[in-house]
Amino acid sequence: MNTKKSNQTDYNNDELDLGQLFNMIGNLLNRIVLFVKSIFVGLFYFLMRLLIFIKKTLKYAIITLVAGTIIGFILQEYIISKKYIGTINLETNFDSATHLYNDVDYYNSLIEEKKTDELQRIFAITEKEAESLKEFLAFSKTGRSEVVTMYAQTVSNLDPSLLESLTFETYLNSLRGLDFKKQTLAVESTDPTIFRKLQPAIVNSITNNNYFEERRRVTLQNISKTDSLLRANIHETDSVMNVVITAKMEEARRGILPTSNSFIMSELGKSDRKPVELELLERKIELSKLLNQNSHEQLKQSEVIKVISNFPNIGYQKEGILSNYTLLVPLLFLGILYSYILLLRFNNYLNKLEVRYKS
Repeated sequence: MNTKKSNQTDYNNDELDLGQLFNMIGNLLNRIVLFVKSIFVGLFYFLMRLLIFIKKTLKYAIITLVAGTIIGFILQEYIISKKYIGTINLETNFDSATHLYNDVDYYNSLIEEKKTDELQRIFAITEKEAESLKEFLAFSKTGRSEVVTMYAQTVSNLDPSLLESLTFETYLNSLRGLDFKKQTLAVESTDPTIFRKLQPAIVNSITNNNYFEERRRVTLQNISKTDSLLRANIHETDSVMNVVITAKMEEARRGILPTSNSFIMSELGKSDRKPVELELLERKIELSKLLNQNSHEQLKQSEVIKVISNFPNIGYQKEGILSNYTLLVPLLFLGILYSYILLLRFNNYLNKLEVRYKS
């Protein structure tokens, strides 16, 4: 009998525990629902208050936007000088990109210090044209494929023990703009026609450098020697081919079979070797390829710096949000208006608090 009562008590306790658990879960779900509901209700009231605030101040906002647009238009068209950009694309040799970047830094320092007389002297321009210069900027637009080629060349010349430490990402992060041969130079000015006048001084500053000129001269001498050597080898290969072909034709004319004592067999050596004339032809083709590569290299290294595309006759107008005063000025005025209104509201709120605490 006591056992039955004990079992009944345990059963009732389990029911109570389950009931409490379900009540706790229900209360938790209710709290979550109420919390989510309060968020949406709060957002709704916030949006309503915001719309009411905008409605009350809409007239002032429209007046401010119209006035700002008119003032911005006048500033952009009649007061603030328009800025123009011109670009030139260059290919630098013999590490002359470093000199280009140093020149750019020097030109910018002259602009910042307003040394127009020095700018006049360097570029052979008038004082007004010198004052129109605003900024020089050099950068590289090299694509990923060229970077991969540069990485492959670097890795091929590295010690095997260093290969693991120089990953492509490490190499890519170590590159600077002046490490690339192809460079773009951009100039910003208020004069749209000045850019072509700057080009001779920029290019001559590098080409007239004695160090670069000496490197160019030595490089071209080495290329010329290689060219002469390749042409001599091609001529020698042609001569040997003519001898071989003449000998074969003579043996064929005399009806001599290719025996071990014949010229053909003495040249062929083993029976599984390629025909001599085929080997010579392959050698000539390989030498011709090397000659073409050498000629291409000679063309690339013929100048310290090559102009790929010139400065334009007329620069294009600088665009962007920061240059659009018709848009910037109205937004600035609108920001000032609403900042002023919010400060007034906040001041009124502080005055009410002050009166409440005093009472």
